[in-house]
Amino acid sequence: MPNLCNNMPEMNIFALNQPFMFSEFRHKAGWRGKARKWSFGPRTQENLQLNIVYRGEQTITVDGVNYQQGPSQATMLCPGHREFFQYSSAEEVHHTWCAAIQPDLDRVVLKRLESMPFIIPVSELMDTLMKIGLLHRNGPRRLREKLAEAIFHEFFYRSGLFDDEPRPLPDQIQRVCHYIEGHYCESCTTKDFAQVACLSAQHLSRLFRKHLSCTPNQLLWQTRVEKGLAKLRDTDLTVEEIAYQSGFKSPYHFSRLVKKYYGLSPRDVRQREWASDTKTERSVISTQISQNLKIHWANEDFLRNGFPIEGLERFEEGQQFFERAVRSRNCWLASIQGNAVACMILDHTFFSYGFISLIYVKPENRRQGVAAALLEHGERICRTSKIYISSGESNQPMKELLRKLDYEKCGAISNLDPQGEEMVYSKNLVM
Repeated sequence: MPNLCNNMPEMNIFALNQPFMFSEFRHKAGWRGKARKWSFGPRTQENLQLNIVYRGEQTITVDGVNYQQGPSQATMLCPGHREFFQYSSAEEVHHTWCAAIQPDLDRVVLKRLESMPFIIPVSELMDTLMKIGLLHRNGPRRLREKLAEAIFHEFFYRSGLFDDEPRPLPDQIQRVCHYIEGHYCESCTTKDFAQVACLSAQHLSRLFRKHLSCTPNQLLWQTRVEKGLAKLRDTDLTVEEIAYQSGFKSPYHFSRLVKKYYGLSPRDVRQREWASDTKTERSVISTQISQNLKIHWANEDFLRNGFPIEGLERFEEGQQFFERAVRSRNCWLASIQGNAVACMILDHTFFSYGFISLIYVKPENRRQGVAAALLEHGERICRTSKIYISSGESNQPMKELLRKLDYEKCGAISNLDPQGEEMVYSKNLVM
């Protein structure tokens, strides 16, 4: 059998004669699991399991965190975690898996595996290996072992587990991203993007979906919305003027996309932004830095230059955590005079609500209102009527800040932080 993992560094993950299994299941629309309708679990994972969904969608809850997995996406489930599966009730769900049965994993190796992206696109090789493995699920043990090891190593490789440094985006994608940044207000077509990348439109679209989970046109419209929102915040131009300056053909189209992405009309966004600026009696941002503090998207430079904020590399989630957040446009930086002093990650995967999974401020910039500024920014851009955040029970400064900003404690997660429970807070937002 040819070596399917060429040019891949050796990493002793599995023991000799490690047992593996391939399997699949199809959940009909309306299928009832053991615990709840269209669900399975909860359970504690004992194996190292690679899942691929071919049809439909499923929500996997791991230790209280929700992940949405759709067609042509792969996930890795690590042993020792509590899991619950919720399947789409509207359509058939076809998912497959390859499992290393109760593997004896070194603690350091397990930590590295847990630092990988939870969901990645399925590569052609991964897809082929899974289908061959299913065909030979009851075949010779040695063949099954080799197929399983190959598909796991393909996932590891695609996740960047063997990389010392994050892999940059392909040059073709970078060229198109730079082109969009400089020409978003002009009329741009798929043909233009293909010419910039020197690729066919179909090949370029596949590259974008693989690395950015969107098409070039979707990135163009998202960029136009972001530029328009910045003008709403920073200028007194009319919505109509902003729409045309941001590349939209009509104010209606601009309003529709803003409403789609943020749940608010452009006028409501501006009203909320400007109203927030006038509530100085409730703001805890220190006056000496508020005029110089700028909050902006983290871009690819954030990844290429390493961590611009000292100490972030100590976080166990590692570089992959920030790669996902930056490329999903869920990461914001707070800068003073061009120097990044803090960052925030906010997404909408916590039961579809806004959830701030990280706020980090450099030690020398703490107690100056930077964290409060990020929190208030998160509230403004949150697309839902409620926002959530968690903090360690021992983190007294953050608990006090959340109290001042009217966050209420709504739950706790045990066995996550050795210094105490992880407390979950929420705040109702005026939409």
